[in-house]
Amino acid sequence: MSPDSKVTVIVLAAQREGRLDPLAAEAGVSHKCLVPIGGRPLLAHVLAALGEVERVKAVRIVVEPGAEPRLKQIAVASGVMAEFAEA
Repeated sequence: MSPDSKVTVIVLAAQREGRLDPLAAEAGVSHKCLVPIGGRPLLAHVLAALGEVERVKAVRIVVEPGAEPRLKQIAVASGVMAEFAEA
């Protein structure tokens, strides 16, 4: 891969079927990626960091069926154009 080539990043944000992550439960949120860190969800920090990387051409966030509406607002607010894919 050349140093100038663009990459697609996959962010795994789905929760496991039938159980809530202990960190998410303690924080009172539905997904671990929504756990607040410094007042912002973990997913917001990840997307902000990816937005700074010039080689990133696309971001795909993998979620379980039905989770996209809950997480999409964070992606939109980040300013990073992200696509969602169901696991």
